Amino acid sequence: MTLLSVCQQLRPPDELVLVDDGSTDATAEVAERFRPLLPCPLRIIRTERQGPSHACNTAIKVAKGNFIAFLGADDLWLPEKLLLQEPLLKAGYRFVATDFAVMSEIGELAFVKCRLRYGRVARRMLGASLCAGQTVVVERRLLLDVGGFPNLPVGEDHALWMRLAKRTRLGVVPRILALVRQRKGSLSWNPKRAIEGMIMQMEEAIRLMPGEFGPLFQTAWRLAPRLRPLVCALKRLHLCGPAESRRRIISWLKLLRRKTP
Repeated sequence: MTLLSVCQQLRPPDELVLVDDGSTDATAEVAERFRPLLPCPLRIIRTERQGPSHACNTAIKVAKGNFIAFLGADDLWLPEKLLLQEPLLKAGYRFVATDFAVMSEIGELAFVKCRLRYGRVARRMLGASLCAGQTVVVERRLLLDVGGFPNLPVGEDHALWMRLAKRTRLGVVPRILALVRQRKGSLSWNPKRAIEGMIMQMEEAIRLMPGEFGPLFQTAWRLAPRLRPLVCALKRLHLCGPAESRRRIISWLKLLRRKTP
C-alpha cells in the first residue's frame, strides 16, 4: 500500500530511493515487483541494520533531486500530497509540511493532527514535534547543511525538524495529506521510550536555543536529573498553550495507563 500511494501521486516524484535497512520482510523484493507500476526511476540500496537515521541519511546523500520527501514503511500519501506542496517550494519555502491523520495497525482512523502553522516555528517546536516525517518535503541542500538526521535512539526526526525550523520558515499545506500508521511496540506505545524521547528532544532544544530556557529551568535540569520528565512536561505544556496542554495531559494519562511491552 505504501508504494501504491506513491504510484497514485498526481504530481509523481522524479525518483524513488528505497533504503532496505537490513529488513527481514522481503522489502526489496516487494519493491521490485512494483517497479513497472512506478511513475519514476527506482533505486534500491541495501545496508546493514543501523536504524532509521542512517537509512534516511543514506537516501539523502544518494538522491539526485533538489527536494526530498520521506515516506516510511506502512504509511501512506494521499494522491494530492506532492502536487499541493510543490507551489510552496516554487514560492521559495525550503521546508514544507502538511497536516496528517494517525491510523491503527488495521487501517482504522485513530485521530487527526491539524495544528501546523506557517512561518518561524522554532519556538513552538520546543513544545513538541509539529510535523510527521511522512508529510515533510525539504530542500536537499538544507538537509545536508544541518547534518541530516542526528544519530539518536529516539526522537531523531523531531531533532531534525527543530534544526530546520531554526534555519528557515515552515511552509504549510493545511490539509490532511498523509496517513501515519501507529503500531504496538512503537515509541507512542511505550511509556518508557516516550519519556526518554521527550528528554532527548528537550536536550537538543536546549543546545539549539539556550536563550529560551531561563535560569530556574536550567538549574532544575542540571541538578535534578530524576525530575527531568516533570520539568520537561511542564515546559512543553507552557509552550503549547491552554487548549493543546489539556489535550496533551489527557493523552499522557492514557499513555501511562498502558503496560510497557
